[in-house]
Amino acid sequence: MKNILLGISLVILLKGFSFPQEISWKLTNGPKNNFGDYLNVFAVGSTSNGNIFAGTNQSGVYKSTDMGETWLNCSDSLFINSIISYMAIDSNDIIYISSSSGLFRSSDEGLSWIQFNLGIPAGNYQSLAVNNNGLTFTGTYSGIYRSFNFGANWSFSGLDSCFVWVIKIYDDSTIVAGTFNYGPFISTDKGDSWASINERLNQNQIVGLAISETEKLFVGVTGGVYNSTDWGINWDQVLSISQVWVGVIFILNGQNIFAGSRGEGIFLSTDNGNNWNIINNGLKNFYVNAFCGSSNGYVYAGSDSGVFITSSPIVSINSEKSYLATGFSLFQNYPNPFNPTTKISWQSPVGSYQTLRIYDVLGNEVATLVNEYKPAGSYEVEFNGHSDGGQNLSSGVYFYQLRAGSFVETKKMLLTK
Repeated sequence: MKNILLGISLVILLKGFSFPQEISWKLTNGPKNNFGDYLNVFAVGSTSNGNIFAGTNQSGVYKSTDMGETWLNCSDSLFINSIISYMAIDSNDIIYISSSSGLFRSSDEGLSWIQFNLGIPAGNYQSLAVNNNGLTFTGTYSGIYRSFNFGANWSFSGLDSCFVWVIKIYDDSTIVAGTFNYGPFISTDKGDSWASINERLNQNQIVGLAISETEKLFVGVTGGVYNSTDWGINWDQVLSISQVWVGVIFILNGQNIFAGSRGEGIFLSTDNGNNWNIINNGLKNFYVNAFCGSSNGYVYAGSDSGVFITSSPIVSINSEKSYLATGFSLFQNYPNPFNPTTKISWQSPVGSYQTLRIYDVLGNEVATLVNEYKPAGSYEVEFNGHSDGGQNLSSGVYFYQLRAGSFVETKKMLLTK
């Protein structure tokens, strides 16, 4: 037995990954209704352990703990028959949803829910945005409401004549709202006042919205995507498609932008919106409503017929589209906790001799999964919960460690039985 000093590190979701050479999609096993029909999914989100949540059209919220193999309805009776229009999950894994029945949040991954729209007139709650400092906005059919304490208290923020379809918080002062009847608006004072930024865009129906880390603003409209580098003073059309909505825009790792349309499927830009490619391989429904990324590197898409998942983990794209890993990365195993098997994936930018070993909490090596030379690329292995000698390991915490040249990274996982 070998003893090691275990250094445990966490990676933030999808940061610094690189894409596999081919991006394709596969349909998960749900969510479905009692008749076995796939449900319309309007919102998706993922917690830090890789669990996936799907908000549906009039069937509440579903949860999957196994990458979409099985789904369980985790709705509260107050919104089980509601339209779930938007979902947000913060850094503490608190889930927020806007629905036709109100605003709800869960701090225990859907086991229980609390309604938090007290002080807002009854009506349809379309959009929702929350930051880690408590700044919260919800968009309704008649304006925007604001809270400074995660929805404990609300006040009217403005745009009373607007149907507010989508809201994005850039920082504690800057918020952008897309409306369905008067175009986009911006606030630079935490929502105290709002200014139209539609003059040179001239698009009244804003259904998709995203803001990049470089302060590049993207809006989805009927017919494509526009962007602005000066907060809406000037606009350029960067994606032109047939007369269908681009209803959702999702930015991954800064430069990489997914656009989901209502009828033309999914488009991807790997250079911050300058050029686009269609990525519909494996997609069985071209009406795409939502995206999210997960801690194990997969991207999920909510559609009018269930949830799709990328066929392999996604790792960083660069503008040259070489699809090679740009740095060593060891990803969180999935599922975690696991029983009886779990998958571990990593990326290698160069060829090297690599080892991937499992250790118990005392630092004793219990299994070796990889011990060979690997060329540059992305890899995945399955761990079946057995030691090298074939014994079933007991429940508890284990560590897996990747060594490749001078690169060493260790992560924690939990085996349950």
